[in-house]
Amino acid sequence: MLRTSAKSLASYCPPRLTVEKMYPVHWARVPNDCLRTTALKLSDVRGWSVLCDDPVRMLMVYVPEKDMSYDILELIEKEELLVFHRQTLDLYCKLAAHGNQRVAHLLCSHVDEDQIMYAVKNHCKFLILVKLI
Repeated sequence: MLRTSAKSLASYCPPRLTVEKMYPVHWARVPNDCLRTTALKLSDVRGWSVLCDDPVRMLMVYVPEKDMSYDILELIEKEELLVFHRQTLDLYCKLAAHGNQRVAHLLCSHVDEDQIMYAVKNHCKFLILVKLI
């Protein structure tokens, strides 16, 4: 800061300095390994064909209120998704405790059992683990 800025009420930066502000960004998960792809030119008329030899399997959770699907690993980054998933598990436990198995299983039709177990074992926070115990 310059000496003259002490007299003014609003501080300022000298013209040679620029102030940068950091903004939050959303990222998408990519596979750990590079995918093996094969590109073939079929013909000048038909164009190109690209084939993936070994596609990566992703676990997704469907949120009906937003009509969107999220990667299972995004649950640990977005608090609102953790709250949604925890409330879904709470509702499932309450319905199953009252013996209404059919409705409880219909409730979890948007989340596969493999997805829940993968999230619980590997990547979810303490909030979901407490609700399952």
